[in-house]
Amino acid sequence: TKAALERFQAAGIPMGVVTSKRHAMAQRGLEMSGIADHFQFLIGHDDWPEHKPAPGPILRGCELLGVAPECSLYVGDSPFDIQAGNAAGCATAAALWGMFPCEVLAAERPTFMCDSLTELADRLGI
Repeated sequence: TKAALERFQAAGIPMGVVTSKRHAMAQRGLEMSGIADHFQFLIGHDDWPEHKPAPGPILRGCELLGVAPECSLYVGDSPFDIQAGNAAGCATAAALWGMFPCEVLAAERPTFMCDSLTELADRLGI
C-alpha cells in the first residue's frame, strides 16, 4: 500500500482522504500506518455536515485539491463509497480488500475494481 501511494505521489497525483470515521481516529490510523504524509487533507465524519453516500464530502475534497470531480478518482471499499463517488461525478474504484463482497460493490457500477492499490496504479499506468 505504501509503495503504491509513493507511486501516485511521485506521479504528482494529489490525494486526500474522505472517511466515515471520526477525524481524530482516522488521523491516528494514517499516522500509525506511516502514510499520513501522502495526503493533502482528511475529511472525517465529524468534518462535514452530510455523509456518504451523499456526495458533499467528496466534492469538498475535490475543491481542496483544486481538481474537478470529473478529473478525479474516488477509491472506496463500501457500496456507500461508490455511490458517493458516482454521485459526485468522479470515476470510482471499488477496493476489493474491504469487508464487502465483490458482487455488492460491482452492483454500484464502479469504473474500476481492484484487489490492491498496486493493481490500481498498474492499471492506470502509474
